[in-house]
Amino acid sequence: MVIRVGKSVRGKLYKVTIFSLIVLLLGSIELFAQYKQNRIENDDVLQARIIRIKRMSEPWRNQNVELRMIDSIIHSGKFLVINKGAFHLDSNGRLKTIPFANVETLILKRKKRDLLIVGLASVGVGGLIAAGASLGFNAEGSEVSIAALTGSVIGFTIGWKHFYKDFSISIK
Repeated sequence: MVIRVGKSVRGKLYKVTIFSLIVLLLGSIELFAQYKQNRIENDDVLQARIIRIKRMSEPWRNQNVELRMIDSIIHSGKFLVINKGAFHLDSNGRLKTIPFANVETLILKRKKRDLLIVGLASVGVGGLIAAGASLGFNAEGSEVSIAALTGSVIGFTIGWKHFYKDFSISIK
């Protein structure tokens, strides 16, 4: 059995087919453009990240650092340089090359000179509390010494918690 379709129906069917092909073509072009744009943005983000890391790395030379990788592996050593997209560390006389695409966090290890700041905080707070006890409460002798010792312990605790800690820099 053959169904005959009139010219008006054929014309409408032809127009719907052409319209569907145009919509399909425009939709595929849009999807391809989004894919291409995301790839370009990822390249731009990567380049910006490389520039940021290189600028930040200047003060780190010959510092002890710890690199935490995305997969939770930790590499530590003395930071030498960033070259060709990788951190170069000196770890026990061996050169380690770690690509920074895999690095999640860089940790600058605390130094001995940071203990100087802790000591200064301890002495400063101890002196302030001793002066306050001496002037405010008219304390003398051993009472001022106890206040100074208590202030030094408080100052040491504050300094230890706030100044003597590792400095963490997120790379991702």
